[in-house]
Amino acid sequence: MFQEQPTHVSGLVLSPGQAAGHAMVGEFMGQDEDRYARITGYAGTGKTTLIRELNDSYGNIQVLCPTGKAALRVREATGLFASTIHRFLYDPREDPQNGRVRFEVKKEWDSVMTAMEGKLVLIDEASMVDRQVWADLVLVAKRVGFHVLVMGDLFQLPPVSKGDNEGFSTLKLPMKFSVNLTEVHRQALGSPIIRASMMLRSGAPEYEAMETLEPLGQQELIAEMVAARERGGAAICFTNARRHDLNARMREAFRLPPGTLKEGEPVLVTQNSYQLNCWNGEVLDFQGWQMEPSEGTERSVVDRFTKAAMMMRFGIGRIDGQGAVMSPEQFTGESEAKHLNVNAIRRAARSWYCDLKHEDVPVPYLDCNYGYALTCHKAQGSEWPEVIVVIEDKLTALRGIEKKRWLYTAITRAKDSVRYCYVED
Repeated sequence: MFQEQPTHVSGLVLSPGQAAGHAMVGEFMGQDEDRYARITGYAGTGKTTLIRELNDSYGNIQVLCPTGKAALRVREATGLFASTIHRFLYDPREDPQNGRVRFEVKKEWDSVMTAMEGKLVLIDEASMVDRQVWADLVLVAKRVGFHVLVMGDLFQLPPVSKGDNEGFSTLKLPMKFSVNLTEVHRQALGSPIIRASMMLRSGAPEYEAMETLEPLGQQELIAEMVAARERGGAAICFTNARRHDLNARMREAFRLPPGTLKEGEPVLVTQNSYQLNCWNGEVLDFQGWQMEPSEGTERSVVDRFTKAAMMMRFGIGRIDGQGAVMSPEQFTGESEAKHLNVNAIRRAARSWYCDLKHEDVPVPYLDCNYGYALTCHKAQGSEWPEVIVVIEDKLTALRGIEKKRWLYTAITRAKDSVRYCYVED
């Protein structure tokens, strides 16, 4: 439908697939009958480059991502501003029925209709968008009058299943305007990462694909994770239990005492914080304590919905130049093991902070864990120079193509090199 011929845009020669995508968006934006379009492509096909070229050709596009980390990666890779879909669409509210955060579509959309009418909203990493978010986005797009272009990789992990999300993907919805990028860029073809990812997509056995990458022995895993972190790399695993275990073992290797948080340590943000501008999935450096947690800061935290309870300590640390209330029992994973709802923790943190009395400006609570290791879902949308993939026995719970998709998503988080290690539970 769309001509696939090399095109010069902004001095760059686009591949045939990129040129087809570029032409498709021009036609898509020139009509109003269809409001939704799609560009898909596997790792190495130049989707990120195309985002920048679309912005140069078709005006100031609004880029949205499912996670803060994905938005940060787009900003770093393209120089364009990117926001989370939730920040764009919703106001967060606490559900009085269960204490969880509930996202309501913003009421102020009436005031921005003129500014957004006719604009292009591009959803990157769209495979992660769930059914409800997509329905709300469609509702607002119709009301305001903007066009929506979804972009992503059909082989990456789908949204975390929440009931009716089973089998849902924005990248598989019927759309008249659609282009699939198939040409892997020449420079990418020499990469073992791309070769392994192509084998996984083509249905080759997982072990054959992984054998194209460098293995690590279990005995050397922690030392190599330490070395990779010092070079700006990351470690990716399957379960949260494994993540907490790897975090603890890496801290031990760094000779850090348990249950503490020292300046310079990585913290993984586990819930969006609109007040702190910190986003779920981001890994940030801890900048030290303004008020360190101590036994005197202990509070009984009770989840009135699950009846879970534990004693937690609170302190005020600095993240990204800002003060944040934090708890050691959360960043070690202890509160998660007790199944404490994060809103119960936040209420206790607010109560503790209010009792300080000498502070005039409220300091928000930051939900976070140690950030030495990540699950694949937390890592999705991010990129590092090198990645170590930790393959657990529990990964066998995924069958067939789902296991291949997990491995594919994990190894394609790396730009330059991937190593893997099989570990026993």
